[in-house]
Amino acid sequence: MTVIITALVPFLFLGGFMMTARSIMNYYIRYKGHSKCEAWFDEYKEKEAYEAIKQANNVGRHHVMASLLLRAKACVHRLHQVEMAKPALSELFQRQYIDQLLWQSLLEAEQLMVSEVASIVQEAKQFHPAWSRTIFVTALHMWEYEKLALIPTDVQRDYRPKAIHFEKLKNEYHDDDDDDLFILNNVDDLD
Repeated sequence: MTVIITALVPFLFLGGFMMTARSIMNYYIRYKGHSKCEAWFDEYKEKEAYEAIKQANNVGRHHVMASLLLRAKACVHRLHQVEMAKPALSELFQRQYIDQLLWQSLLEAEQLMVSEVASIVQEAKQFHPAWSRTIFVTALHMWEYEKLALIPTDVQRDYRPKAIHFEKLKNEYHDDDDDDLFILNNVDDLD
């Protein structure tokens, strides 16, 4: 009996210590708390630039529209950040690996982006009613093109030797089978 009690005392001590530490941490987070969680986004220079251009007197309408399009492109990037983080953080929050402050900051960032999208759509309607339906499509295409342009040139060069190899095969292949010739003739599309 004393052996069992002696074996249980360290586990009871550790359990009590962990429960106390967790309640102190919860108290600190709730009542003392962090004034704010880390920002989800970088500085929003595009919005500031748009507001400055919009307020300027001698700026052409096309400059203001271009600035709004850049603002929409930055908004697409921010939406992508939130949408990529949400599933993982949701899973971590459900398993209680992250605290509620981090989850709340993600939801606030998502709400901020929803209001930003609505604001951009309203601004686009002022220029042309139909542009409000297409501004984000254009911004998404611009953002995707910008991402593709960031692919390192080393990765692009890796595809070149394969195309050269297929070109050699094409020159050596003299069969009349149309399917095979079609595949080999379209090797030029790899460049």
